[in-house]
Amino acid sequence: MHRRVRRRPAVAALAIGLGLLTTGCDALPGADAKSPATVAPPAPLPAPSPDPKPLDAGALLAATPANYSGAEPAEERRRAPVTQVSDPECRQFLALKDGESARAVVTQDFTWQKDGRGSGTSTLAAYGSVNEAREVFARLRGAQFACPSFSDAGDTDSSATNVVDRPAPPEGDEALAFALARSLGKDRSTMMAEEHVVTRVGTVIVDFRKVSYDGQGIVFFPTSLMSHQVTLLVLAQR
Repeated sequence: MHRRVRRRPAVAALAIGLGLLTTGCDALPGADAKSPATVAPPAPLPAPSPDPKPLDAGALLAATPANYSGAEPAEERRRAPVTQVSDPECRQFLALKDGESARAVVTQDFTWQKDGRGSGTSTLAAYGSVNEAREVFARLRGAQFACPSFSDAGDTDSSATNVVDRPAPPEGDEALAFALARSLGKDRSTMMAEEHVVTRVGTVIVDFRKVSYDGQGIVFFPTSLMSHQVTLLVLAQR
């Protein structure tokens, strides 16, 4: 499968505040020195099923990593988060990213030592068929590039959020990556960045999210943990 990586020119202000940019735009998320050293190497990826089965919330919960350092118990999400965004294209982008139309959604938080105020989260959204998951992923990809920035009407203490394209690691059946970056505080002195890697694994779309502030602590979601989660989903859909 061939992926085309499309880049959007970075906003100059982002390069000043984001320590994550100092690792180089061509570095894969999780591949730098600011990833948790406690995550074990992934096992070889099993061959996916030619006809992946849909998963319900119980199956999603059973397919989350439980023994990784920093892993919190996974939970079923009952409601999608709501962001008051005026731009309809950006509103669609956020809804697709959050799995608003999924049949079941499970989230799992990760807390690592020496990670400051940052946090890691995976969101697993299950769909009724491979074709439905493919369609949602294609819509998400298009919506990402139609939304260069957005503002949350309910947030008066931060700047607009810039959507920055990233090179995607080869995870799952298809993947994309982007950063959501904005400055915080009335003086806009703190830069917060959410690094996202979104991958489709059969009938499931996973959003791996890592938050950092001023590039401190762990910047990217570890690739070995992403690969392990993909493996669990491949096995669960057989």
